[in-house]
Amino acid sequence: APTVFDELGKARQRERAALSPDLSSFDYLRREVSSRLYDRLLDISRDFHCVLDFGCGSGTMLAELRSKGEACKVRALTQA
Repeated sequence: APTVFDELGKARQRERAALSPDLSSFDYLRREVSSRLYDRLLDISRDFHCVLDFGCGSGTMLAELRSKGEACKVRALTQA
């Protein structure tokens, strides 16, 4: 079977990113991903009363939900 995902390469990439002293330089990307995800969530007709943001990091998605005035409860969980 062909190798689709280079696990070792991805692990190296995560390690390099974790060692970066200035993670705020990627905030624009986090905001963009959160905005696009929020737009996709609007396509779902179901109402969500409680949302779990698993791996929330700096809370970018939480900020997106709150800025749009969402009334659902949001629980944020990140790795310590």
